[in-house]
Amino acid sequence: MKKVVILSLVLALTLTVAANASAAVHNFTNDFTNPFLMPDFNDADMPGFEGWYYIGKDGSSATARGAFPEDYTALGFEYFKNDQTFANLSHFAPEEGESATFLKGSYLFKNGFFAGLDYGSFDDMSQMTLSPGYRFDLAKKAGYVAVSMDYLANRDFINELEDSGIVDYEVNARYYTKNSRVYGQLIIPNEDVTGSDEMYLYAGGAYKYSKNIVFGANLMDNGDKTKFDIGCTTGFDKLGLEFKYENDDENNNLYFNALYSFTKDFRAGLQINKKDAADDPYLFAKFKYDVNKQNSLVFIQRFKNDSDESYTGSSMTCLRWDISF
Repeated sequence: MKKVVILSLVLALTLTVAANASAAVHNFTNDFTNPFLMPDFNDADMPGFEGWYYIGKDGSSATARGAFPEDYTALGFEYFKNDQTFANLSHFAPEEGESATFLKGSYLFKNGFFAGLDYGSFDDMSQMTLSPGYRFDLAKKAGYVAVSMDYLANRDFINELEDSGIVDYEVNARYYTKNSRVYGQLIIPNEDVTGSDEMYLYAGGAYKYSKNIVFGANLMDNGDKTKFDIGCTTGFDKLGLEFKYENDDENNNLYFNALYSFTKDFRAGLQINKKDAADDPYLFAKFKYDVNKQNSLVFIQRFKNDSDESYTGSSMTCLRWDISF
C-alpha cells in the first residue's frame, strides 16, 4: 500500500512541477508529449517563465532545474539540440519513501533515422521503452514530418499497460513560415498493450499578428477527453503581458503573466492562475537574471493556496539555470 501511495504522489508531482513536452520519446520543454510513456518533469501547472506562444524555432540549449514543494525534492536536467536529439534526466526524492528516476533521450542520425529511450525506475521496479523512427525534413528547412513507434521492453512500473510489445505508432510534424509556426501529433495505440483504442490527437500553432503581439492556440483530443487553450503573448518596451484561456473537461481556467525588465539583465513579475477547481487563484512570483548572453538564472515561487488542499495547493520553490548555445 505504501508503494502505491508513493507512486501516485510521484506521478502527481511530474504533472505539476517546474518550468513543457519530440520523436516518440519527448523532451520536457517542447510541445509534444505521449500519455503512454513515463511521466516527465514538466510544467502542466506552471507554464514557463514567459513566451507561452511564439513562432521561432527552438535553439540548442541545456537546462538544470529543481522544484522544492512540501515533503519533496525534484531535480531535472535537459540537453536539447532538436526534437529528435536530446537527453532528459529527472529525479524525485520524497522525505519519506523511495525515490524515482526517469531518463528520456533520443538521437537523430544524418540519414534521417532516430532512436529513443524512455526509462523509469522506482525501488526494485523499472520500465523501459525503445522508440525507433524516421524524420523527413521539409524543403528550405520549413519543418519536418517524423514517424515512429514505441516498443515496451518490460513493464513492472506505474503505467497501466497490459503487456510488453508495441505500445503505439506516432506521427509528429512541424511547419514554419515567416510569421507563424504550426505543429501536430497523432498517436495510434496498440489496444493489446495499452488497453485503449482511442487515438491521441494534438495540434497547435502561433501567429505573429504584429511586432509586439503573438496569438496562439492548442487542441488535444483522446476520445474520452478534449482540452484546448487560446491566448496571446505581448511585449511592449520593458513590459511583457501574456494571457491564456483553457477549457479542460468543462473546467474553465485562466492564466495571466506580467513581467517587467527593471534593468537589461533583471526581469521580474507575477503569474496568476484562476481555476474552477479552487476558489482562490494560484499566485507565482517570478524572477530572471541574465548572467550573460548564454546563461540565465530563473526563480519561481508558488504561494500556498488555502482553497486547494491537494498537492497543487501547497507552496513550492522552483530554480532553473538555462544555457543557450
